Amino acid sequence: MESEIIKQKEEITYLKTTLKLLSASIEAEAEEISFKINGVRGNINQQKIFVEGIIENKGAKRAIQAADANLFDPQGNSHKAYQITFGDETRLELQPDIPVKFKIEFTDIREQPPVIKAIVLKVYRRAMPGRTEDVIFKNLAVHWK
Repeated sequence: MESEIIKQKEEITYLKTTLKLLSASIEAEAEEISFKINGVRGNINQQKIFVEGIIENKGAKRAIQAADANLFDPQGNSHKAYQITFGDETRLELQPDIPVKFKIEFTDIREQPPVIKAIVLKVYRRAMPGRTEDVIFKNLAVHWK
């Protein structure tokens, strides 16, 4: 009986930790642009992870373009994405207060992590051409199919 109680306490602790990870913020902001991730899907057969979300410009009209993105899993593996689109473009003029879909595709994902520890999206800065700013999302659940 006592061993069952200890086991249940351990399970409760594990579930609380998992819930905390999964309910972590999936929103970020950089240079007056809000980023919100709507979903993270993994495709086992294609060995890919697809990240989809919405961006919205809270400032003046401006362009957005990403340099790259890096994914980090809980084991420390990293993957770089070069396929990053805003709408259907790699570079897009953002009007103020109009939401636009963004997509990031990571390839060659041989492991199937249930959670992504972090995604670091590098976007070019408006005020400093050629320089980037990091947009970081942490603890994202991956839905594998």
